[in-house]
Amino acid sequence: MNIKRIFLLLFAVCALTLCFTLAIGAATYRGECGANGDYLTWKLDTDTGELTISGEGEMQGNMVAPPPWFSYRSNIKKVTIDNGVTHIGSYAFCDHSSLTKVTIPDSVTSVGAGAFQYCSSLTKITLPDNVTEIDHWTFDGCESLAEITIPDSVTSIGYAAFYACTSLTEITIPDTVMSIDDWAFYRCSSLEKITVLSKTAHIYDNTETISDTATIYSHEGSTAEAYAKKYDRTFVVLNNQPKPDLRGDMNGDGALNYIICALLTLVGFAVIFAL
Repeated sequence: MNIKRIFLLLFAVCALTLCFTLAIGAATYRGECGANGDYLTWKLDTDTGELTISGEGEMQGNMVAPPPWFSYRSNIKKVTIDNGVTHIGSYAFCDHSSLTKVTIPDSVTSVGAGAFQYCSSLTKITLPDNVTEIDHWTFDGCESLAEITIPDSVTSIGYAAFYACTSLTEITIPDTVMSIDDWAFYRCSSLEKITVLSKTAHIYDNTETISDTATIYSHEGSTAEAYAKKYDRTFVVLNNQPKPDLRGDMNGDGALNYIICALLTLVGFAVIFAL
């Protein structure tokens, strides 16, 4: 065999090896991930790093059994959950340290415990308006999470839900939230402002429920004010909204006083005609 043939043979082997490597590197993995008999599928494109969850119903997930894509988690940079999925399984994306973006549809009504625990690269997330609870450990250890909007549908924030979210600087708790559990905002070392809009929300009686770095904003006489006083936190009373400047509001009660206005109008006309 001459040198030319040997060179061509080596070149062919290298080319085939390269093609095989590229094919493996851009592999697509897929499977099923529904719970309780629901048919959901997952597909991971390792070329783009996008994991897509499709179907109708609940996603599987629990502390004992990891999700079927868990062994590929280092490749997952983006998660897209299609409309029709109603529940994100517990620990579904736990320890997905490369994950930076999540899209959650309005069909999702519940998010399981620890669903995004230790997603250290996740910077922001928007929860849909139908979610009613932020469960235990949901965003625990999301050290890059700097922006989250809690919708008005949420009624409770679970144990250690935002534990050690060290990039979070401020957060607003809507007035629909009636319960904030222990360690909910503990070790949020950059948290400067937390606004609790409910006057009666139950805040777990522990100094570690809310990071001591945060100034607490709420209403005068609220449970948040009582918590701040007990644990020597800076507290700011929320300003009351100014009453609208209504023409015809004669006594400052925010309502138009039509009878008074009518009488004054008649008096005015009477004076004009008298002149």
